[in-house]
Amino acid sequence: MAFGERLSAVIDPDYMRDLRARVARGQNVEVVEPDEETLDSFRIRRSSFELLLMDVSALEVRPIYEHGKYVATNAIGLGFGTGETKLGGKFAFPMANLDPVKDQLDIVEVRLPMEIPVPMGREGEKRSRAIVGFQFVWSEERGQWVPWVIKTYGNPNDGVFGFPF
Repeated sequence: MAFGERLSAVIDPDYMRDLRARVARGQNVEVVEPDEETLDSFRIRRSSFELLLMDVSALEVRPIYEHGKYVATNAIGLGFGTGETKLGGKFAFPMANLDPVKDQLDIVEVRLPMEIPVPMGREGEKRSRAIVGFQFVWSEERGQWVPWVIKTYGNPNDGVFGFPF
């Protein structure tokens, strides 16, 4: 469910649905109706991510940390450029400020090969192929997976960036 919530928030953003999902995962935000400026930003984001090609048959779930031990293959060592988005401060999800090693966290990543919008300023192409990794940390206290970070693995020459969270 956590993966479905985050993927939907990226490819088909809906302010109230996404806000309720964030609150259900422990984000400390107030549920309020959006103003017109916020709704406009959601419309723009939706158009950027509209009709992205995805290879759902290649979807992969892999552990990143098991009880604080890093167990994943380093993507940079495989030639990928990476970008990431992690929420901090007042918009952070529970556990966002913990250290995976010191706090012995369990973190998994759901990886999905897909097209992504190319960062602004690049002429020609509007999309690039990448792997998007939605990472979640297990919250024993909440009994659920909580969003941790969204990683983008792509061609380092494409100016890989972090996805909207």
